[in-house]
Amino acid sequence: MEISIQGQTLAFIESILYGTLLGLFFDFFRLSRKVIKNAFLVAFEDILFLFICTLVTFSFILRVSDGQVRAFLILGEILGFIIYCFSLSIIFMKLSNIIFKIIKTVFKMIWKIFFIPIWKILSFFGHILHPLWKKISKIMKKIALSLKFRLKNASRVMYNVKNKRKSKITEE
Repeated sequence: MEISIQGQTLAFIESILYGTLLGLFFDFFRLSRKVIKNAFLVAFEDILFLFICTLVTFSFILRVSDGQVRAFLILGEILGFIIYCFSLSIIFMKLSNIIFKIIKTVFKMIWKIFFIPIWKILSFFGHILHPLWKKISKIMKKIALSLKFRLKNASRVMYNVKNKRKSKITEE
């Protein structure tokens, strides 16, 4: 299938937009790296990103030029990605850093307001109750050792089975 000059121009502009969207998609992966710092997950995200980019590019080329790989379409995507990385990506990452800082301060405030007082109260009662718990456990051990009704040894428990066998043998 042959594409007119006008169609080629529209396809090139569309490929630049696809490259820009792939750059935005890459920034979301970069944001997830700030939250999750694991080398294995970073490698997995890179492979996933490349796989998704391949699928998007393949479906775009299949739709625009019936599967014929044309250099200007791939160059348009690369150009859109580069333009995004050097313009909008900088703004997007700065805004995301500001948003992350705001979220972090909100969580710190919540931690200070709710969880630290609860933690201090529990640790206070823990310091008071710990010696008491030690005394109670010592008393419980003494009581357990002084009880008359302890478990029998396994050899004494098995005497019933031995007696039944002897009685069966004598009956026969």
